[in-house]
Amino acid sequence: MKKPVKTTLIAIGASLLLLLAALALVPFLLKDRVVELVRRQVNEQLEATVDFEDVELSLLSTFPALTIEVVGLEVAGAGEYEGVTLASVQSLRAGVDLRRLVRDDQLLIESATVDQPEIYLIVNEDGEANYDIVKAADEEEETEAEDEPGALRLRLQQFQVTRGRIEYDAPGAEVSLEGFEHQGSAFVDGATYTVSSTTTVESLTVRIGNVRYIRKAKARFDLSAVLHADDERLDVERLEVALNELTGEAKGTIEWRDGQLDLDLGLASGRGQSIRALVSAIPAAYAGDLEGLRATGTYSLSAKVKGRMSSQEGHAPSFSASLHVRNGKLQRADPPLPLHGIEVAATLRHPGGHLDKMAVDIRRLSFRAGQGHVEGQLSITKPLSNPFLEAALHGHVDLEELNQAYPLSDDAELQGNVGFELDFAAKGDRVHRLTGWMTATALAYLAENAPHVRVSAASLSFAPRATKVDSLFATYGRSDLRVTGTLSPLTTMLRRDRPVVGNLALDSRFFDLDEFLEGESVEIPPNLDITIPAKAKKLRYKKLVFPDMRAVVLIKAGEVSLTEVRSGAGRKHAEALLSALKGDAILAPPAGRPDPFLPLKMR
Repeated sequence: MKKPVKTTLIAIGASLLLLLAALALVPFLLKDRVVELVRRQVNEQLEATVDFEDVELSLLSTFPALTIEVVGLEVAGAGEYEGVTLASVQSLRAGVDLRRLVRDDQLLIESATVDQPEIYLIVNEDGEANYDIVKAADEEEETEAEDEPGALRLRLQQFQVTRGRIEYDAPGAEVSLEGFEHQGSAFVDGATYTVSSTTTVESLTVRIGNVRYIRKAKARFDLSAVLHADDERLDVERLEVALNELTGEAKGTIEWRDGQLDLDLGLASGRGQSIRALVSAIPAAYAGDLEGLRATGTYSLSAKVKGRMSSQEGHAPSFSASLHVRNGKLQRADPPLPLHGIEVAATLRHPGGHLDKMAVDIRRLSFRAGQGHVEGQLSITKPLSNPFLEAALHGHVDLEELNQAYPLSDDAELQGNVGFELDFAAKGDRVHRLTGWMTATALAYLAENAPHVRVSAASLSFAPRATKVDSLFATYGRSDLRVTGTLSPLTTMLRRDRPVVGNLALDSRFFDLDEFLEGESVEIPPNLDITIPAKAKKLRYKKLVFPDMRAVVLIKAGEVSLTEVRSGAGRKHAEALLSALKGDAILAPPAGRPDPFLPLKMR
């Protein structure tokens, strides 16, 4: 006899209610077991203090998956970093295969979300890192793991990180990532891991040493890769990198065997990219104020690295890079004069081995500003041991136009014209070739609250043995100066670790010492060793005028000294000047040296 339909419906409804009740009760029945499992796994694997506020379980809305949410997760270091926060997470949610959990206490994650993580990575002076918290497995455990039957299969359909922050602090380096967002998926089949992900950073800041290279830049990384754990190889099928507007795509392989790391990677920007993207990635240390800068033109950038990373200091695999800029133009909103005609063709090559084999070749570098132009080329080989430098540079610059295109000074007005031509080759301290000249006319540096500096005309010539000051006519405030003489070769003057020796003659019709002694102290470079026989028809100090004064000015070891002070109008004028200077504590005889050799203390 058939059961009435009503009875059947009641039976089905009751069964559904029982099923729903069971599904609702499962999280409560399993919660303690899951919490204990999580705590046990963490404690067994990490050398750190891990705590969380609560663990929430749900099944009804996600059946047949069990959703686990860990709230208020905190991880602190141990040992040297005991009590120092490594990570804090607002919440961590994961969808877990319920059958696997009940059967053998394994968490099979189908999806995971990390919300508002804050991660602080620290390395101290001894190289100890607060993130080195994974316990080392002993040989017996590793053998047991290898002997376990069956290969792991795991599909992580979705993994995401929202509103994250990462700070890295190590000796000589700081990296900050804010607004960290990540979405991806992964498939694990035994020892093969397939990963696809997209990562964005709202604000990236990088400081190395005392230089901040990247400041609050936007960044994006798109990755498709396959990790072959058994073969110890990572195949990067595609890695797209974007820094502000600068983009590039990389691919290749990374292998590691027996503690050795082998690289075969390539990076390319593509041809004809907008130069604006290149400008957007200029390191903050060199960019200055680029706000409102308009940039046109194209560039292409490529780089390769191939070979084994060496444990020897100063060694590296082979690598190369090239940069080409064409028809570049940079124009600020105010002032409107652009830098235009920007052309760059540069390459960097290293065949592998010691970095001293590296070579830089800038085959072309040029730009224009108004009617002015600069063109040149440069090459460097043996950069570490015995640099061989060749350069050719020529051009003509109107400083007022250049300052309009790219301000050289924000607190002073620049005027005048400079022309130059230089051709040199040098290996270490040996100059093989050095010829050239530089002329300047109507130069002016006009700063507020400071004496104006004007150079009506100047002419210098460069040679392997010396730099010759053919003539220099200048004024400093009320003082006039005429200078001739010689200095060390240009190649020496460009190096701070070499003494710059010179013998210059200075002649003045009127020299106002008061102006030179006003304001803050002047720091004299310690590598200068210059002798200046000087004479002034009239020298003014403290409203006193001393006629026909002569002296030898010595600049050495960061100090300025006077000797052989005399006056063509009589000894009393020289003695009066020395007495006035010493009375104001500007001159004081050094220990063991009699007058009239007296160091001049610049106030």
